[in-house]
Amino acid sequence: MMASKRRLILILCSLLASIFLLNFKLPSSSAATISPDDIKWPAYKYQPSEGNVPNPQNGSSIWGFVTPQTEEVVTYKAKGQISITAQLAKGTSTGEWTFVVLNHNPEKGGWVRSIYSKKESASKDVNPMTVTFNMQSNDVGWYYFQVLAISPGRNPDYYYSKMIAAKIEPNGQPATKISVARDVLFNGMPTAISAQLEPKNTNATAINWAGSLLSFANSGIVNTTIATGKLAGTTKERVQGAQMTTLSVEADNSKIGTNNVSTKKNIKVGGLDNLEVNTSSQSPVQWQPYGIDPKYDAPNSTFQWYYYNDLTKDTVAKPLIDKDGIQGSKQKVLTFNTGAAAQRYNQKYFQLVVNYTDPVTKKSTSFFSNKAQLIASDKGTLELVSVPQLFSFEKMDSTGGNPSVQEISTSGAVLEVKIPPNDDDKPTIRVRDTRAVTDPSWELDVSLVPFEYLDGDPDLPKSLGTGDGGKTELDVGFFATDTKVMDDGVPVLALASNDRGNDIAKKVYWSELHIPQTPNIQTGAYQAVLTWNLVAAPTAQAPTK
Repeated sequence: MMASKRRLILILCSLLASIFLLNFKLPSSSAATISPDDIKWPAYKYQPSEGNVPNPQNGSSIWGFVTPQTEEVVTYKAKGQISITAQLAKGTSTGEWTFVVLNHNPEKGGWVRSIYSKKESASKDVNPMTVTFNMQSNDVGWYYFQVLAISPGRNPDYYYSKMIAAKIEPNGQPATKISVARDVLFNGMPTAISAQLEPKNTNATAINWAGSLLSFANSGIVNTTIATGKLAGTTKERVQGAQMTTLSVEADNSKIGTNNVSTKKNIKVGGLDNLEVNTSSQSPVQWQPYGIDPKYDAPNSTFQWYYYNDLTKDTVAKPLIDKDGIQGSKQKVLTFNTGAAAQRYNQKYFQLVVNYTDPVTKKSTSFFSNKAQLIASDKGTLELVSVPQLFSFEKMDSTGGNPSVQEISTSGAVLEVKIPPNDDDKPTIRVRDTRAVTDPSWELDVSLVPFEYLDGDPDLPKSLGTGDGGKTELDVGFFATDTKVMDDGVPVLALASNDRGNDIAKKVYWSELHIPQTPNIQTGAYQAVLTWNLVAAPTAQAPTK
């Protein structure tokens, strides 16, 4: 692909509490309702309307603690977990105690006895005992909890803990899709990979990162992992070619109450793609590595390119040196100044070594790319040799010359380029094609940006027509065809060919510029850039980076 730019000149005259608990679950709405006859209620019962006021009559002196604390109003998600931990005070009488969790929802009324209960023994000779109750619920709203402790013996005493208040919110928004954008990793280099979850307001998180050739570490960032792709071999001589692997990851909807969603992504582990070089090319050819994480880029790293004559076991790496048309042997990007410079390394294998020094610890680590082959051959070239030079326009009528300010401000104008009558002197588009390809097709696109006012006050109109372009039209006429291009920067097809030939010339026979009415136009010079872009067909695929 080759682009050429030419200028056109026109002259004019005249809210949550902190979560400090573990394993919070709520009671199921299917639990049986407790009536006053089922348990021995104390003389004073806690009611939601009376708040979280401890009452000594409830035997609070037996409790070491109950968490959550009554002063806290804690918010939880439905289908989450809560641990209500009841601990007897040290020195409580020995024997087998029974613990029961009670909960109350004011909107539903009545007290519900948890299906969970536990019998434990307490002794003066052991540390205080802790009992944790786990409960489940899909319900939302306010809940109040108490722990009932029943003392040992035939005539037990009933002790009620302080009340716990909790607000249960909806489960949250599940993830419906998860994806991973990154598709390359530099061999052995720890790299942050992020998962994108949809919708954006989902409460799900990415879990279960997995993949062969890959290892994973915690990044400390939600939905992001530190992935390391590792090829066989630990030294630059042993590492061979790049390999493809499959990464998988899930969006965890389990706490929201729906199934997880997952995705798989093909990941290339290596660092270098094979490079094909056209020895006929006179333009620089660059070899770009892929997958280098910014953390391991300059200035924290230095680079060294190596090459191998072959991939046999005993072949030793040779360091590249900047000479004979090679630049960047100690940089991330290697450059061959011409195709001929690359010819000397035809069919050899190259490798990039990244030497990283941690700026804090000063510890050094080296990362070795895979080995990739350079293939150099003469494929010919497709190049845009010349395009018409400066276009200068004047009025089409017999008077010629520049249009007046009044003319364009009231009605617009049509201008033309004076084309020489002799074919040898006509503006020419010349394409040289020496490619040895099955399909010799090419396309030439042209685009025009708005004319800019070059003189005077910068606050005056900067383009012909109104707005920022898209109103002025340039017509370029060839022998049997013409091309119309607007001043909006959008490329249009000017020429196309599938003829095989070394030198193809297309002459411009006429050209017109259609200027719309432009109020407040000023005397002076207006200039625009015309860009010609030659593209081989079919369009080449851009390399992965």
